[in-house]
Amino acid sequence: MVTKFAALDDTEAADHASAKAVISVQNLVHRYENRTALNGVSFDVRPAELFGLLGPNGSGKTTLFRILSTLMIPSSGRALVMGCDTAKDPSTLRRQIGVVFQAQSVDPKLTAYEKSVSKPSPGACSAALN
Repeated sequence: MVTKFAALDDTEAADHASAKAVISVQNLVHRYENRTALNGVSFDVRPAELFGLLGPNGSGKTTLFRILSTLMIPSSGRALVMGCDTAKDPSTLRRQIGVVFQAQSVDPKLTAYEKSVSKPSPGACSAALN
């Protein structure tokens, strides 16, 4: 189940409706061999919206999150985050987002210095929203 709530008053609602989506998922499909985890999922999240994604275990929430955070490529469909295609331009998007995982994890490929100073750089994806 997808739940959305716009944190805007009535006067801001008209501007909000025409605002470019910060997350846009279009007919997203992902299959694991003979099991379909996502089957044609579509939604938009606009600026200032609170967005909740609810569902039982095995319903595709983690798969969707992995696609949105560039950790997986969908079988078909398209996911855009801040104007960046998650499958076609993951490097640009990774410089713009931060992800906090449920369980603590450390990337063994990073040095201690890289882990301590890693931060998003200003740039490409934010320009797509203007």
